[in-house]
Amino acid sequence: MLTLYIVRHGQTEWNIARRLQGRQNSPLTSEGVLNAEKLGNRLQTIAFETVYVSPSGRAIQTLEAMDVSLDSPVHILDELDEISFGVWEGKAEDEIERMDVFETFWSNPSQFDHRLNHGEAMLTFTNRVSSAMQHIIQANMSGNVLVVTHGMVIQAILREIREANISELWFDDEIEGTSLTVIEYSNNQYKEVAIGDISHQLSETF
Repeated sequence: MLTLYIVRHGQTEWNIARRLQGRQNSPLTSEGVLNAEKLGNRLQTIAFETVYVSPSGRAIQTLEAMDVSLDSPVHILDELDEISFGVWEGKAEDEIERMDVFETFWSNPSQFDHRLNHGEAMLTFTNRVSSAMQHIIQANMSGNVLVVTHGMVIQAILREIREANISELWFDDEIEGTSLTVIEYSNNQYKEVAIGDISHQLSETF
């Protein structure tokens, strides 16, 4: 059986400022680093055969702060990068939320026209996340694998395992910074063990 431990990067400066990041980057806040350290402590008894991380600086910084013991090199996987928001990146969410097209992005993603913001097409985004999942599964048929990535990528992973269409891309699951999502894979079947778990953030023992 293969067990995927999927982590969203820690809280960043732009998360606090409510600015869209996408392919751009901002560093983790002190809280983001602390929660990544807590998550690393929570996972310290798990032996990870392989680690995959987004090329984004905030994802790499999160992995470094987690400081988990590794039995193999870290693989930077471009397909795990966040969706591109195009010209929206770096802008305040309050400014973008006033646009009708931004509402379409969230409420009806299958009808969103990425050309309006020069960003990434939904189909392109979901296909590359599906490709990342297939790559990880084919390379690791069993054991424990750590994946450090982004909130929307995790939503796209959930869409993949739930066999939902693009119009259902954004689920109600809360995927907060340094949250842990655990997925088991065996005999071509997925099992959701935990989704967006942040119990380590609330505990004094980690």
